[in-house]
Amino acid sequence: MEEDLIKVYIKADDNNNIIDINSSIFIKDITGWIEIDSGTGDKYAHAQGHYFDKPLVTETGIYRYQYLYKMIVEKTDEEISAEEAKLPQPGMSDVELLKAQVQALSTENEFLSDCLIEMAQVVYA
Repeated sequence: MEEDLIKVYIKADDNNNIIDINSSIFIKDITGWIEIDSGTGDKYAHAQGHYFDKPLVTETGIYRYQYLYKMIVEKTDEEISAEEAKLPQPGMSDVELLKAQVQALSTENEFLSDCLIEMAQVVYA
């Protein structure tokens, strides 16, 4: 009967974040994988979508679960918020960048025009 058991494996990164989960049905080489459970049914066969109550990653891209002391621990809201605060802030969009460049060129063009007018007044005065 034990032959029919489906094993559930996880992969963790250097910070113990669980970055992947899968079952023995789909993993050919278990190198780097950690066995965490075994059983029968969809929960084990399709561990990616059925094993945890929540997705592995939050909407902001933070890993939700850690593997600590041979246990799976869900991060607290405070831990997730602290990691989110460390994320790089998004830069300007392409459109915003182009607008800023056009504005800078317009300002430079105005300055150069003013310089030419001033020089012409000095030369032709």
